[in-house]
Amino acid sequence: MIDMTAQSKQPPMQWPDVPDNILRMLPPVLRAIVRALGINRATRWLKTYGGIYIYLPKMPTYALDLTKEELVRMQIALEPHVSSKRLVTIPKADKIMAMIRNEQIRADRKRLSLSTLARRNNLTMRHIGNICRQTQDNDPQKDLF
Repeated sequence: MIDMTAQSKQPPMQWPDVPDNILRMLPPVLRAIVRALGINRATRWLKTYGGIYIYLPKMPTYALDLTKEELVRMQIALEPHVSSKRLVTIPKADKIMAMIRNEQIRADRKRLSLSTLARRNNLTMRHIGNICRQTQDNDPQKDLF
């Protein structure tokens, strides 16, 4: 029998504060990881584990370089994406970095020139223009119908 009084005394789990506009831009697995770890921690973690399958254990382990609380949050957030063998494909961190960079470019475009943004981000002015024209709900097929 489970002792409910012991469970109710545990403090509620703290989830990192991540802006909704960032979460909306991310694919589902990345969204779950960033939601569970926060942007900075997720980026560092994905540099090591991105691009591979991981086994998401049910019991605490140090194999994934996660604290016990981070592992619990990852288990909760990634549960819809876990295979029957408890495997999850982890995407690479470069997608997060590009999305965050692009969001920052769009925000900075109101006060900085294309050439300044291009030099600052090591991109061409044309690429900066393309990024600035994109929106979060940019659907390439929206204009077809």
